[in-house]
Amino acid sequence: MNNSNNDFILSKMSGSKWHSNVIDYIALFILGSVCYLYSIFGSDFAENSINLFFLDFPIFIGEIILIICLILFLVKLKFVFLQFPRFRYMLLVYCGFLLFKALYGYFNWGPLAFRHSAIFYYPFFAILGYYFYNESFFGNHKIRATLLIILIVTAYEIPGATLPFFLFIYWMLMLVLALGFKPGMIKNLLLAIVVLLIFSQFKIIYQVNRSCLIASLISIYTVSILILSILKLRSKSRIAVALLLLVFLITGVAIFSNKNAARSLIKIREIVEWYKKDALYVSQNEKTFRFAKIAPKIYHANQVKPANKKLAVTIKKIPDRNNIVPSPTASPGSENNIVKIGQGQVEKTDLVPRPQVKSDQKMPNLEVVDFKAMKSLLKKDLPRGRDFYDEIGNIVFRLLIWRDILVELIEEKPIFGFSFGKPLRSKSIEILNWGSSEWSRDGWITPHNSYLSIIYYSGIVGLALIAILFCIFIKMLGIFLVHKSFIGIILSGALLYWLVIANFMVILEFPYWSIPFWALFGITFRISNNLIHK
Repeated sequence: MNNSNNDFILSKMSGSKWHSNVIDYIALFILGSVCYLYSIFGSDFAENSINLFFLDFPIFIGEIILIICLILFLVKLKFVFLQFPRFRYMLLVYCGFLLFKALYGYFNWGPLAFRHSAIFYYPFFAILGYYFYNESFFGNHKIRATLLIILIVTAYEIPGATLPFFLFIYWMLMLVLALGFKPGMIKNLLLAIVVLLIFSQFKIIYQVNRSCLIASLISIYTVSILILSILKLRSKSRIAVALLLLVFLITGVAIFSNKNAARSLIKIREIVEWYKKDALYVSQNEKTFRFAKIAPKIYHANQVKPANKKLAVTIKKIPDRNNIVPSPTASPGSENNIVKIGQGQVEKTDLVPRPQVKSDQKMPNLEVVDFKAMKSLLKKDLPRGRDFYDEIGNIVFRLLIWRDILVELIEEKPIFGFSFGKPLRSKSIEILNWGSSEWSRDGWITPHNSYLSIIYYSGIVGLALIAILFCIFIKMLGIFLVHKSFIGIILSGALLYWLVIANFMVILEFPYWSIPFWALFGITFRISNNLIHK
């Protein structure tokens, strides 16, 4: 094999390179196909599963692919010697920790424990991506051209369930594939086509949601600054270009983004005031609150024809004064401004008053839109989104969940995190009766922050995992800067997009986000190591 691969992979016998390459090609094709389908169909594809008669839980497509890739990895060991780095013992300890937590959680809480373990075994796709990466596969111009055509056609012609959220990743990969061609007219032409296509739909990143907007802008600006740093430009020219780019991105926010979403990011005072009101309401009612007994489910299957209905809160007058507490906005002695707390139910007449929200313009559910809706989405402006107070409430919703998680961690002090299978319940959210369509149905709620989810279920091990993740990411960036690798910097930008958005959404927990991220992370890490040993 070439020298770039000899640091971690050594041939065992003559002729083994051919066998190893075949396994790499098969594994890369499987991983690439699955990630592609995830990007098109999202959770609809992720829910494909098999049910074995002796198991009380399904085995989903992500786990099936992991098993297949692990088998291919073991087969590869027959033809090459994998010289694992020094962390191999740490990896074995980690696997033992994960297996113990999963089995212990399963016998104490049920199948939900295996769902919670997924966020910790999805990183194995990074290891698989690292060792299956093959330069001859991606160096083949026919394969590279085919992949580029597939991404372009998918991004601009074929509608998909979660494509708007993956569109930025598509752009980064399209640039990487175009840059991989040999210098010349063809490479320049492909780069020009890709850049024009990106600019033709650039406004979409402003119109999806706030999390994607923030992640996209941070990634774009970071990649641009890093590329400017390795170009032969005067310092004044770099500063001028950086400022112009900043103005360009901010102008895009002002012109194309949902105005309410953009305003909610800078209206700190309104966020703080709303948070204080809700926190006060929670504190006044938490003493009498008890979590309802809800049997947790491992997941909730998508509906074939989902009904876009909002669950309304029951509003009525409660005559029984023995089970009531005053609302924070109620006037003394008022019988109409009361709430009833008990067994997880909140029947209220006057929660903290909010301005009325218009219901005529709603953001489409991008995970269930049909062919025509997606076609319209890609070619026309998106609807203007939620009301301003809906946007503020969405932020406060997350803040309250995060506060409850941190309070529980501080009070309970679980060194190795809470048991897998233990349902995450937010006292604040249930007292306010927010997100009831989730926790009343599933018996748990997502934290909307992947890093907090990791820490909640693994404690100091999760902190170490996060630290290692960012250390490797920073190391890769340093290598790409030293070697002036445009491809490496752009791939890092794609990873940064995921790392940022994981602060606000359920990213590393869901296979259709997590598996593509970890596979690309492993491949990018391998590319950085290959640069060192060339």
